[in-house]
Amino acid sequence: AEVMSQNYIRAARIKGLSNREIVTQHVMRNAIPPIIPKVGVQLSSMITLAIITESIFNWPGIGRWLLDALANQDYASIQAGVMVLATLVLTANILSDLIGAMINPLVRKEWYANK
Repeated sequence: AEVMSQNYIRAARIKGLSNREIVTQHVMRNAIPPIIPKVGVQLSSMITLAIITESIFNWPGIGRWLLDALANQDYASIQAGVMVLATLVLTANILSDLIGAMINPLVRKEWYANK
């Protein structure tokens, strides 16, 4: 809603572009970049909260396996499970940052300015 009230959207309407063209060419380009890092954080939360879901519903999975390893004090399995979860969380965050940099040219410019 905030992007739709910008001057360049009004100018696109005046030029005669359809609503579909305005949304795909102008609105999405400016609305998506702030959302991408939040999606990465949400994905990380979903990965870690799967442990709780698996334990509540007694579903097999890495979360259930990790909780069983904690109950049995199997330290090697605990380390492996934490390492796998940490790798998944880091991968999700790195991918969201890279996708955000590919989409948003200002972030790319900032990355190259620091080198």
